[in-house]
Amino acid sequence: MLRQGVARLTSTSWASRRCFSSNDVSHCVEMVKQRDRPSYQVGLLCAEDLRAPFFILRALYLEIAYIKDSVADANLASMKMMWWKESISNTIKNPDSALQQPSLRALAELVKSKSFRGRWIERMAEARLDDVQGNRFKSQQEMVDFCETMHASPLNALADMEGVTDKETFKTLAYLGKSIGMATLLRGTPFDVQKREIHLPVYELAEKGMTQEDFFRMEKTDKLTEIVFDCANFAWGNLEEARDRMSTVPKKLRGPCLQTVAAEDYLKRLEKFSFDVFEPSLIHPRPLPVQLRILRHHLLGTY
Repeated sequence: MLRQGVARLTSTSWASRRCFSSNDVSHCVEMVKQRDRPSYQVGLLCAEDLRAPFFILRALYLEIAYIKDSVADANLASMKMMWWKESISNTIKNPDSALQQPSLRALAELVKSKSFRGRWIERMAEARLDDVQGNRFKSQQEMVDFCETMHASPLNALADMEGVTDKETFKTLAYLGKSIGMATLLRGTPFDVQKREIHLPVYELAEKGMTQEDFFRMEKTDKLTEIVFDCANFAWGNLEEARDRMSTVPKKLRGPCLQTVAAEDYLKRLEKFSFDVFEPSLIHPRPLPVQLRILRHHLLGTY
């Protein structure tokens, strides 16, 4: 059974043959496959009518998440992100006027074919614009708010499309978003430092007696370890809370929530390396262990 499931996860032809008719949606699938393999595997295991929406929303996340990596100049990155924010809003308001960009055209399909409430994706774009413009997190709470907006918003959008109105469901998805987002920011810290950026709370760094230059030296110190531990502990606590509240999430929506598996794998390995956020082996997920855990949770109907 596991072998069959692994083959299913890695089959590109299966995805294109059975799930997607639009070239634009197929573009989204390919983007997720290339840039975020764990999420690609998660998408293939979603309920059939949620697969295309999942990939479209994940592709939009990746489009705006990679802006700072693709544009070196901060002003140009900000202009590009403003273009994306406005284009997403315009596509949601008037899908027939979507620009000739595959991810936006796929979003237009989604808006026209589903009961789609665009506010969640607009919130995500606004949060990313704030980040691209260089506004650093002053406190852990600002960091948490960003994580929830970026990672719970696509889950909330899928819940909306399924007609979910239970506030407890959205509360659980918020816990998931905070956990996934915090793990994502921690994993990205070595890349941030190379660009002289900080996604850890600067007030907490200052309270520990760390300067920005201390941080940019990429040295493991007791002060930095304490901050990373606090963030990782917060992420783990939210993951456990979300799992305790699993009964509030309809089984159909648990498929997209399998994104927690890669976050959990990172947090466990971070602990193994004594919360050294600069440990090189932590940067990328472990493909096979994560893939097998995703499949196991899928078979059990959990996340």
